[in-house]
Amino acid sequence: MFYYAILGIVQGLTEFLPVSSSGHLVLFSRIFNILESQVLPMVVVCHMGTVLSLLCFFAKDIWNLYRDLITVSQIFVVSLITGIIALLGKDFFEQLFGKPNFVCWALLVTALLLILTHRFTRARREMSALNMKDAFWLGISQGLAIIPGISRSGITIFSLLARGVKPGVAFKFSFIAGIPAILGSFLLETKRIGTDLKIKWL
Repeated sequence: MFYYAILGIVQGLTEFLPVSSSGHLVLFSRIFNILESQVLPMVVVCHMGTVLSLLCFFAKDIWNLYRDLITVSQIFVVSLITGIIALLGKDFFEQLFGKPNFVCWALLVTALLLILTHRFTRARREMSALNMKDAFWLGISQGLAIIPGISRSGITIFSLLARGVKPGVAFKFSFIAGIPAILGSFLLETKRIGTDLKIKWL
């Protein structure tokens, strides 16, 4: 139980940072000798805690954005593309959660993306200027972020900055658009969470 508490702390400390909380959870799971079959369900459960924090932190922004049909349609496109990538590559992505060596290389890719973001910090496009092309590329990047070690916030914010979106807008839209994807992954893993993730409370 102590190890799972530590993993929850790791998730809380890394989720809002572009450092791949999933990647760190995989590495810590290996350190704690957690069964490989339990890693992915555990990561999904930890991310549900993230959703709750996002709903609280962005409550006002979520209310305003989801009242805008254009923004809703963009988030739908982002979620659809991410979902397609997740379903088509399900077996491939799942096996990566048991390969900490691969995760380390993926973390290096994330580091490279973060280094490159400084090239786009002068972007000036506002939320109202976002379009379906932005949604498409955000969906692609979010789909790639299923790979543990590739930071979801890092790669999605990078893709928006590269499209000329202001840093603050990119940060906000990246996290809000990610909520449906996280909820979707939780629903897909619900059965496995109930059978594989057996935590002893006593």
